[in-house]
Amino acid sequence: MRRADPAQQVLIARDSYTYLHLPMMAGIILFAIGVKRTLIELHAHLQIVPATALCGGIAMYLIALSAFKRRNIGTLNTQRLAAASVLLAMIPLATAVPALLALGLVTAVACGLIVFEVMRYAETRQRVRHPHTN
Repeated sequence: MRRADPAQQVLIARDSYTYLHLPMMAGIILFAIGVKRTLIELHAHLQIVPATALCGGIAMYLIALSAFKRRNIGTLNTQRLAAASVLLAMIPLATAVPALLALGLVTAVACGLIVFEVMRYAETRQRVRHPHTN
């Protein structure tokens, strides 16, 4: 953002904090709806709409987050896109297993992504957080 000229800064801010922020928030809200429906009937099987909200909400968030990175840095976050693909592919499975298991599987994918990113980007985070310790 600092390297962009003022006109580009305005476009980056517009794209990032309106167009790309909206699907991130929508994904969070969809996921919350899916979790709410899951917690109502833990042992029942989810219907297609709550299963889509549960799995697709996080997928939408991850896709939007990757688009945000693409817009601002110029690269895609392939591991987040891969996790989003897995979550979207899990929608039929989420209707075939008990709701609590579906939530557990979604949690496992999200936690797996977090563990991967923590391990993969540990050195980069260290450099960003403590630039003068090298």
